Amino acid sequence: MNVIPLPSVTFNRQSKAIVIMTEVLMDRGEPQLIFTIMDKQRVLAKIAELLDTATSSFIISTPTLSEIREYLRKRIEAALKRGVHITIITAPNQKVLEGVEVVRKQGLIATDIIADGEKALIAAPDLNACGYTDNASLAKHLENFLIILMER
Repeated sequence: MNVIPLPSVTFNRQSKAIVIMTEVLMDRGEPQLIFTIMDKQRVLAKIAELLDTATSSFIISTPTLSEIREYLRKRIEAALKRGVHITIITAPNQKVLEGVEVVRKQGLIATDIIADGEKALIAAPDLNACGYTDNASLAKHLENFLIILMER
């Protein structure tokens, strides 16, 4: 076996840099990525993707269910057939599809989505922009908020 000698100076500098970066990250915590998606069609496409990939649960809280419902009708039906538990939090006057759990609430402003407790999306009222994360900690935080909302 051939052993290639590494210059100790280079290794020591790299090791020190790694130690410093590790210390900085430990002080600041784990990075929490939130992606911004612009344009209503792209936001709806991301919502559809979350529903299509959900395996156990999908929670959506929205004042604009009529728009989303028409766009996602077939996907909701497919998710239900896959055994995904779907909860919809929406205004009292909104129609919902059969087979979903419905919670009626007044005063909803934005669209919030949690998929499998691991992915989250928060969209503007007009669905023209949203923030999305696949950070499970952030998704769980939003899910806990939605649970509190449902219990009130």
